[in-house]
Amino acid sequence: MNWDAFGAIAEACGAIAVILTLFYLSIQIRQGNKLMKANLAESHLNATHEVTRILASDIAAANVFWDGIEGGRDDLTLANRRQFDALLYLLVNSGYKAFRQDDQESLKRSHWVYSFTGFQQWWEAYSGTYPDDFKSYIESQLSRSS
Repeated sequence: MNWDAFGAIAEACGAIAVILTLFYLSIQIRQGNKLMKANLAESHLNATHEVTRILASDIAAANVFWDGIEGGRDDLTLANRRQFDALLYLLVNSGYKAFRQDDQESLKRSHWVYSFTGFQQWWEAYSGTYPDDFKSYIESQLSRSS
C-alpha cells in the first residue's frame, strides 16, 4: 500500500474521531447543564421549605411571621421583630440566590410576599445589605405589586 494513501486514510479517521468526540462532549455538556439547573432549582426550593418548616413546626414563629407580614414589622415587639427579620432574611436570601443564578421560576415563587406591608417595611430597613442589581429587581417587583 502507498504510504500517502495510508496517511490520508489515517487523517480522515482522525478527523472523524474528532467530530464524534465533539458531538459526544456537546451531549454531555447539555446533560450536565440540565442537571445543574435542576439541582439549583431544588436548592432554592429547599431554602424556601426551610422557612415553611420553621413556620409549620413553631406556632410562635408562625404567629410572629404572619403578624409581621400582615400587620407590619413596626408593630412587633423588639424580640418578635428580630425573629421576623431573621425569617424574612432566610426567605429573601433564597430569592437572592435564585436571582444570582438567573432561576426565574424560583424567583417567581417569592413574589407573593412583596405586596405585604411587613415585607415592604423589612425591605426598607435591609435593602442596603444587597447589591444594587438585586435591589433594583426587588424594587421593580414592589412597584408592580402596589
